[in-house]
Amino acid sequence: MRKNILLLAGVAVLALGACKKEATAPEQTSAADAPAAAAMEAAGAAVDNAAQAVDAATEAAAAATEAAGEAVDAAAQAVDAATEAAEAATETAVEGTAPAEAAPATDAPPVITPANQ
Repeated sequence: MRKNILLLAGVAVLALGACKKEATAPEQTSAADAPAAAAMEAAGAAVDNAAQAVDAATEAAAAATEAAGEAVDAAAQAVDAATEAAEAATETAVEGTAPAEAAPATDAPPVITPANQ
């Protein structure tokens, strides 16, 4: 859509340039002067409208980009909160099911210290 608006603006600018070129040419008194002036005014209005449309599209794109960024931030915060809640729930569940005394590891050799010699 933005490309179409820019293309339309470019065509309008070219048309306005052609009308201005024709308008600055030596004046000839003929019946064709009135339609040329009207065409030049219409081309100028078209350029103004196209420029306004480009500005509006640019503002809309900027707003959409900002909204998307805010949505990503909110989603990241929600994921962080869910992760923290899951970790807390896991810790609570592990604490609730853990035996009162941990059994010594059978694979590890005994640790010899001065206290147990």
